[in-house]
Amino acid sequence: MPESLPQGETTPPTLVNPRRPTGLSIQSKLLIMMLGVSLAASAFIGIFGYWNGRNALEAAALDQLTTIREMRSGEIERFFETVTNDVNIDSNLMMVRQASVAFNQAFKKISAGELTNAQLGKIEDFYKENFIDQIEEHLGKKYSPRALMPTLPGGRYLQYHYTASSNDYPTKLAMGNPGDGSEWSAVRDKYHSHFTQLVESMEYEDFLLLDTNGNVVYSVYSGPDLGTNVLSGPFRESKLAEAYEQALVSETSEVIVTDYEWYPPSYDQPTLWVLTPIRCVADEGFTCSADGSDESVLTGVLAAQVQLGQIDSVMTGENGWEAQGLGETGEVYLVGPDAIMRSGSRLFISNPEQYRKQLLGNGTAAATLDAVELANTTVLTQPVKTKSVSEALNRAPESGTIVDVDYTGTESIVAYAPVEVDGLGWFIFARIDTEEAFRGATDFARVVIVSLLFICLLISMLSIVLARVFTRPIERLAVAVHRVSQGELNVQVDDNSQDEVGDLARSFNEMGESLRLKQQLVDEQTEENEHLLHSLMPVPAARKYRDGEDHIAVDRPDVAVVFAELIGFDDYAANMSSEDEISRLRQIITGFNDAAERTGVEPMRTLRGGYLASSGLVTPRVDSAYRAVEFAEEIVAVVERFNAQAGANLRLRVGVDTGRVRSGLIDRTKLAYDLWGDAVALAYRVHDTGEEPGIFVSQAVQERLADTSNFVAAGTLETKNGTETVYEVERP
Repeated sequence: MPESLPQGETTPPTLVNPRRPTGLSIQSKLLIMMLGVSLAASAFIGIFGYWNGRNALEAAALDQLTTIREMRSGEIERFFETVTNDVNIDSNLMMVRQASVAFNQAFKKISAGELTNAQLGKIEDFYKENFIDQIEEHLGKKYSPRALMPTLPGGRYLQYHYTASSNDYPTKLAMGNPGDGSEWSAVRDKYHSHFTQLVESMEYEDFLLLDTNGNVVYSVYSGPDLGTNVLSGPFRESKLAEAYEQALVSETSEVIVTDYEWYPPSYDQPTLWVLTPIRCVADEGFTCSADGSDESVLTGVLAAQVQLGQIDSVMTGENGWEAQGLGETGEVYLVGPDAIMRSGSRLFISNPEQYRKQLLGNGTAAATLDAVELANTTVLTQPVKTKSVSEALNRAPESGTIVDVDYTGTESIVAYAPVEVDGLGWFIFARIDTEEAFRGATDFARVVIVSLLFICLLISMLSIVLARVFTRPIERLAVAVHRVSQGELNVQVDDNSQDEVGDLARSFNEMGESLRLKQQLVDEQTEENEHLLHSLMPVPAARKYRDGEDHIAVDRPDVAVVFAELIGFDDYAANMSSEDEISRLRQIITGFNDAAERTGVEPMRTLRGGYLASSGLVTPRVDSAYRAVEFAEEIVAVVERFNAQAGANLRLRVGVDTGRVRSGLIDRTKLAYDLWGDAVALAYRVHDTGEEPGIFVSQAVQERLADTSNFVAAGTLETKNGTETVYEVERP
């Protein structure tokens, strides 16, 4: 019989008379487990196929989104190309050239006289009733009607007869001659129908003619900008004014496109302008100047106001997102150089309530969403502060695709690129939620997983059948091991097999013999542990701990608690070595323990400077308070004897209370058994009452022992039951 392994060693014992297997070895039988290789191979192939398939599907989704972005980018660029070409063509029409000269001359002629106060009042009433409230709500500041009115008399004249006549733009468009007899009205009668056809056919918001001095000499819709001066008037800080100045100095018929701006005459809606200079060429029967001296001259600027809905229509495919291949969540939108949208949000257009809820959840300020709702558009109102926008604005790279958290707060794949339109600096973004974009990859993954599970099931069933063939001997050995685990240390198994199972059986028999020897040692150690356990906690608690209970607790209604604090020991041991300090402290604590045994008190917790004990916790006693006070006097005597022997000046401050306490095991790992409750807390507070050390008791203890001990009032303390008197025990 081989010797058992020393504790801590892991090398198995040498088998007695080892034999080389003559039959089919366990190693040979385990070759059948190559089925596991089949499972691993199947899993590898499935996972490899899944990743390749997923990557291909994701790449296809990105390619599709990039294609949509390119299509939309081409459409918006062609839209602006068409608009700029149309405006350029319009500016070269003979009718437009002649109208520019005619309106310029007519505007000068109506600039001589001033309006009456009544007439000015009509214009002011128009602004007050139909205009100012709306733009003040948008811009958040106050305006006076006079501040928005034209500064020139001619401009006010036109606004009186045309702008202030109605707030209904279709009515203004169809408005005829007001009968004022002015040359300007006669010119309007001649050309207005032509400009009306241009506006309606090209779907412009408005058409303006400006002279070379900055005056808006004609507006198709006769809006609040009619008659104003873009250089010095109320709208001089607009992008229209800036583009007008560029058009005046252009050497050719350059077409200038402005970015969106909040334009008050359009009731502070986002407005985009396309401008080009008008150059009059003298023809037969028509001159470009009043005196007929010039044959070719710059007469003004043509400004076309593009409808907000036209760009949205291009970007949304007329709200046909799904038909355009963008599914349920995809969209294409424009962003300006200030990282704010220049086209409509799909979510806002299709579901404004969900848009607000979702963007509030994404951290968008409520004020921003209020502005979106007020303007009824995300153009110039919805910021897009995403990683993809940051990359686009920094041109790093120029264009690309990225997985990003979009402005709606959802993870999306985004394809972005610049919009090639001079003067705008816009970028186009095509996005779709990753969940939807990669849905095909997810479905493919589901098919792969189901297939792998089916293959694994077949292989597992085959493995189970084959495993039964060679596991029977091991099962018999497992039964023997189980019997040993139940305490039968005399179990032996058949070890006649000539393979690895036989070697294992012989090792098991040797192990059983070793276990029998070790069990004897365990029994001896158990007795020592039992003694140690009883020293750490009461016997009933130790019994519960040994039985494996996790919640060990005792609740007693009438227990006396003693808390003693040793005072002066730090000063006494200041110059001692740690060994001497511990030796002196142990001497004192041993005296406390002996006193506890003599008086029938249970020590509970020992600290370096404190000692906690109880009376009546383990064994209920009717005289628990008396024993506690007696124990307190005993340990005071222990300290006094120690002082006499060691030449020390230690003092003891003791607190005693009686009442309901609880005790229990609070840390099973470190065997921490503790005592708590109102009596424990009050004993601690009572001990700290007097100015000098001594034995202090609560009012409850004093009432019980009033006939057996002498007490003097030492102070009061506040408890949950009110103010209580603390007493000191008088010692002879």
